[in-house]
Amino acid sequence: IADWPAAPACASTSATTVQADVLRVALAAVLPAASSDDTRAHLHGVCWDGAQIIAVDGHRLHMHNGLPTCTISPAPILPLPSALALAAALKRAVGDVSVRWLPGAVEFAIVTREGLVVRLHAKLAGAAFPPWQQVVPTNPPVQIACDAAPLVAALASALAAYAAAGNGGRATQVRFAERDGALEIRADYDGAVIYSPRVAADVTPGYVASFSPRYLL
Repeated sequence: IADWPAAPACASTSATTVQADVLRVALAAVLPAASSDDTRAHLHGVCWDGAQIIAVDGHRLHMHNGLPTCTISPAPILPLPSALALAAALKRAVGDVSVRWLPGAVEFAIVTREGLVVRLHAKLAGAAFPPWQQVVPTNPPVQIACDAAPLVAALASALAAYAAAGNGGRATQVRFAERDGALEIRADYDGAVIYSPRVAADVTPGYVASFSPRYLL
């Protein structure tokens, strides 16, 4: 405990409010990418940086925009156990959530559907979040618009062999590509290639991207 790094200092308290629904959606979007390794304090949580909330585990990064701007410097990290507790409390929240930043800590005041006020006080992680902006592409964003059902079915088909193999790492990649105005999904398995039925989609011409199969399961 004596070697645990000091939490980021906050010169003074500050407060803001955020709609419960907005915060709930933001947490749901980024929590899957938070590292579960509590020895990596800089990744073991979610970071509120400006108007974004971010989580990264060293392999993937999830970011959600549209939050009230947090001006705390360095950007505060809410440890994963506290972020999960906050997400659970928000399931029954209504109205606005009050957020009060304290030296090395944060306090959330949540009003439930029953009219109760739940207060969550959490220490901030004693680490600096990685420079996440460096891995966010600066090119114009790729837009893919399609019906969810055929996309899910195509992904299931492409990943079937990977799941059947017991997730033993036989799949090297899953590739998305624009082909003749549709989205093509293919999976590579030890030199073999499995193609799924093409998905009717509005996708940027020439788009190609590869993903690790374990992040698409």
